[in-house]
Amino acid sequence: MGKAVGKGLGVRARVGKGQRRPGGWARWMARLPLKRALFAYVLLFTLAAVALVIGTCLLCELGKDNLIAGGWVRVTGEDGRIMLRTYKGFMDATALSTDGEELHYELVMSADMDARYQMLSTIEGFGIFVWPLVCMVLAARAFYRRKLREPLNVLRTAALRIGENDLDFSIDYDAPDEMGRLCADFERMRARVLEHERALWREMEERRRQTAALSHDLRTPLTVLRGEAELLEGGTLPPERVRRTAETMRGHILRMERYVAGLNEMRRLEDMQPRRERMALGALAESLRETGALLAAQAGRAFALHADEALAVVQADEQLVERVFDNAMQNALRYASSRVEAHLTAAGGRLVLTVRDDGCGFSQQALTHAADPFWSEDKTGAKGHLGLGLNIARGICARCGGTLTLENDARGGACVSADFGACG
Repeated sequence: MGKAVGKGLGVRARVGKGQRRPGGWARWMARLPLKRALFAYVLLFTLAAVALVIGTCLLCELGKDNLIAGGWVRVTGEDGRIMLRTYKGFMDATALSTDGEELHYELVMSADMDARYQMLSTIEGFGIFVWPLVCMVLAARAFYRRKLREPLNVLRTAALRIGENDLDFSIDYDAPDEMGRLCADFERMRARVLEHERALWREMEERRRQTAALSHDLRTPLTVLRGEAELLEGGTLPPERVRRTAETMRGHILRMERYVAGLNEMRRLEDMQPRRERMALGALAESLRETGALLAAQAGRAFALHADEALAVVQADEQLVERVFDNAMQNALRYASSRVEAHLTAAGGRLVLTVRDDGCGFSQQALTHAADPFWSEDKTGAKGHLGLGLNIARGICARCGGTLTLENDARGGACVSADFGACG
C-alpha cells in the first residue's frame, strides 16, 4: 500500500506508448478486430504464397527450357542406327525426311546441364510446399507484431507492477480492437483497486486518529477518577466532600459512556447503506423545519428554513438527511448568538442542505479540524460536546456520495453545507 499512495503527489507513470497514429495499410489494419485482422493477414500472405509458387515454377520451367534448348538431339532409326546428332535448336528448325521409317528422338545433355536440370526440378517441387509454409509463418508473425505484442507487453508490465503493490501508474494503450478494450478494462480495474487501496489507507488513518484522540480525551477523566478514588480510600473525607466527589466521578463516568456510545455509532456508520426513496422536497423541508424549530426553542434561538422548488421530487434517505441536519443544528445552536437559518435545495441534480448561524464563525483551526473525530475547542468537555457531530455528518454525506463543507459566511457566522449526492 505504501507505493500505491506514496506516489500520489508525483508524476504518474504510464505503461504503453499512448495513442498510435499509423498510416495507410497499417492504420487500416490497426482498426480491424482481431478475427478480421487474422483473416486479412492469412488472405494476404496466401496470395503472396500463390504468387511466389507461380513465379518459382515459371522461372524453373524457363530455366529448364533453356537447358533443353542447349542440349543435343540424337535420332535413331528402326534398326537402331544413329541417323542424326545435332543441337536441339537446329532440330526444331529442320524437317527430317524418313521415307515412312519410324524414328526415335533422344535428348542428350552434359552431366553439368543434367545436374542443373535436376536442381531446377527440385527447386520447383520444394517451392510448391515451402512457400505456403513460409508465408503462413510470416502471417502469424506479422499478426502478432501488429496486433498482440504491444498490448501484451503493456498488460504484462501492468500486472507486474500491480503484483509489486505499485498502483500509481496508468495504462496508456489506445486501439479500437479487442486488445484496446481489454487494456481499457484493465485500466479501469487498476483505478478501482487504487481507489479501494486509498480508501483503506484513509480508513486506517482515520482509525489511528480516532484512537489517538480517544486516548488523549480519556486520560483526563481517568486521572480524575483515580485521584478521587484515592481520596475515598482514605476514609477521612467529610460527608459533603464525599458527595461532591461522587458527583464528580459520576460526571466523568457519564462522559466516558458518551465516548463509548459515540464510537459505537461511528462503527455502525461504516456498515450504513443509504435507502433512497422518492419524496417531495417540500415535504422533506417541512419535516426538517419542525425538528429545527423544536431544537431552536429549547436553546432559546430563532430558526427559519427555506426550500427551493418545494414541488420538486427528489430521491433521498430521509433519516440520514435528518441525522445530518440534527448534528449541524446542534453545532450551530451551540455558537449562535440569536438565530439559525437553514436552506434546502435540489439544484444541479444534487440535494444540498446548508445551516448558518449568526455567531462568531469558525476559527481557522476549526475550519480544518472541526469535522475530525473527537475534536473540540472545548477541551474540558464541560458542555457535553465530544466532537463527533460533524464527523458523523461528514461520514453520512460520504456514504450518500456527497461531501460536508465548513466555511464562514460572508455576513458573519459559521456555515455548514451537506451535499447528499445525486437526488434525481
